[in-house]
Amino acid sequence: MKRQVVEIPIKVWEFSLQDAEQIVALHRETLRLMNENARLKAEVERLTKAGDLVFLVLRKKISVFLYVVTKNRWNAAKEGKPGA
Repeated sequence: MKRQVVEIPIKVWEFSLQDAEQIVALHRETLRLMNENARLKAEVERLTKAGDLVFLVLRKKISVFLYVVTKNRWNAAKEGKPGA
């Protein structure tokens, strides 16, 4: 059985120095935004926990009706629902 050699064309990408610099800049910006996103998520988590704690303290100081209204609004706000 005879082997046959098949050539597979490979496209070579050519980048200029300016293209490479733009790619590096975009990569840096992407990493910066990913870090900012992680920081904001952590801050939202921290503020949500603080709000939960404030609500628990408030629960002991207000009427049952106001507690239910406030609880519903707080839960809606945590879920990002409008009009909370």
